[in-house]
Amino acid sequence: MIDARDSAECAVGMVEEYAQAYASGWGDRVTDTVAGLLGRPPRDITDFVRDHATAFTPAATTRATRPVRSARAGRQWEK
Repeated sequence: MIDARDSAECAVGMVEEYAQAYASGWGDRVTDTVAGLLGRPPRDITDFVRDHATAFTPAATTRATRPVRSARAGRQWEK
């Protein structure tokens, strides 16, 4: 059975893989897919973060999702 901790560790792994892919130039390609799906231009990341800043603050995180450092695994999640 997959528990919340396994899911969180999987999510961390995916974020790390995406970061490595973007660092190697994978994210340089731009398409009109989002505009076509939404029927409007996509939002700028700066606007999105500003509009949802409270979601990125420590007060918005819960004990179940707050990352903690681990010398062995790099980053793990509190349970």
